[in-house]
Amino acid sequence: MNGTISQPNANTLSDRYGFQRGFLNVMALILSGLLLSSCGAQKVKLTNGHMDKLRLAFVGREFVFRTDWHSKMVIYKGKPVHWYATHYNQSPHDKKEQQKLGKFQARGGDVATFTNVRPWTHHALALYFKNQQGNRGLLRISTPNKDSWGSEFYEDMTNQTATVDWIEDQLTNATIKFLDKTETSTAEIPATLPTPPTQPELTPVAPVAPAPAQMAEPSISRLTVAATPSRVRHGEVLKLQLDYTIDAADGQPVQVTESRNLVFNSKALPGYPKERQETRSSGKHATNFRQKIPPQATPGTYTYKGEVCIQTGCTSRLVRFTIEP
Repeated sequence: MNGTISQPNANTLSDRYGFQRGFLNVMALILSGLLLSSCGAQKVKLTNGHMDKLRLAFVGREFVFRTDWHSKMVIYKGKPVHWYATHYNQSPHDKKEQQKLGKFQARGGDVATFTNVRPWTHHALALYFKNQQGNRGLLRISTPNKDSWGSEFYEDMTNQTATVDWIEDQLTNATIKFLDKTETSTAEIPATLPTPPTQPELTPVAPVAPAPAQMAEPSISRLTVAATPSRVRHGEVLKLQLDYTIDAADGQPVQVTESRNLVFNSKALPGYPKERQETRSSGKHATNFRQKIPPQATPGTYTYKGEVCIQTGCTSRLVRFTIEP
């Protein structure tokens, strides 16, 4: 050894740089493949025929919000959350953005109707709505995150995933409650007499006087019910109205039973239904019942069923009102 340090020759440096370039090229190809595969997953996989089926199942259905709703929220695993809360990698930026809920679209207790259903992305579905105040918005439902390292990848929203039952389960778990369609029922009791048997024809002794015409049965017409105001708070008074007309051809008074029932979550409230029997003449009648809203009443949407019964049947109508927090 002569104590000198040998210097790498040109061939050695060239090999080293060639290896580095090759390594970088391989990494670039891998990253490109990942990007291409993720871009390929962005394609919407809901067919037009399946979307027609979803629109048929949801458009026109009435519901009530169980929570406040903002534009940057999404239904994720059945829960209404901020979009950034669905990220697997929760960065400080994600946590900060979750405080920005976006434009207010609806509040808990608002009644709305679905107007359209459309794909939002490859992993989200949008259900558009219009509330009773005329405001419009949309509910987005997302598939689960795959919990992938390095980025956010979600399961595809396919025909097999986005079934009617799955969507209903996602919506009703914590975000909305579907309302039954307003019902109008009229139950009439038959009042016809049996056909008399055929009589043998005999030589008449004297002309037979015609039988008197049968009197028309009394009936109920033009029934309307109302709960005013439509939005009330604790301590305020709700007026339950019944307006109807009695049609009695003979002008005789009619025995009437007026019934008022308040229903919440498919159960009648304590003390209801409230019934009152009256003798009414032929013509128009209007009655009211005043209900003070107690402080323990649960906020939400209630149903008022007004019903009028006479001897030939009953007629009823349903309306809804909201108790605000």
